[in-house]
Amino acid sequence: MPAFSQSLETALHRALEYANERHHEYATLEHLLLSLLDDRDAAAVMKACSVDLDELRTRITEYLDNLDGNPTLTGRTPREKAVIHMMQRRAEMMLIDAVDDYFHYGTPGLGPALRPWRMPDWSGAKEWGQRRGAYAAQNMAYFNEVLAKRPFLAGDAFSMPDITSSFVTTMSVMPFTRTE
Repeated sequence: MPAFSQSLETALHRALEYANERHHEYATLEHLLLSLLDDRDAAAVMKACSVDLDELRTRITEYLDNLDGNPTLTGRTPREKAVIHMMQRRAEMMLIDAVDDYFHYGTPGLGPALRPWRMPDWSGAKEWGQRRGAYAAQNMAYFNEVLAKRPFLAGDAFSMPDITSSFVTTMSVMPFTRTE
């Protein structure tokens, strides 16, 4: 039996979990690719190749969600799909991008070892990152207002924007230890 690296084995198990969650008979390459988006090394390679990880995750999820003809996370009707897609894009632009910029530019982050490859050296980077953090905090108020009117961001059912905003909220309050 071949031995796999720990990260590959984790990705394979996660792919099987994604297939099982959707009651799919087989784990396919799409399940594996979705799983690899959560692998730090694989995601870094994809980013280096200019892959929009958020867009890829959305597209794969939509594809997998529609395999059985009963989508749950991406909407069932054209209207549900449109609202979910709109709220997903808002969550990405108003939260993910802003929190990412704040973390990498406005704080020490996790230190130079995990510095983003795209992070330029410029004198206003820290100030800009802090403005992006304030922008994310301001945008959180928008999502709170939406949730005050309905149970989920895109309507009456849990969907992709709820996952995205929950993830960003959780990650933005987690304590990180800086490495040098």
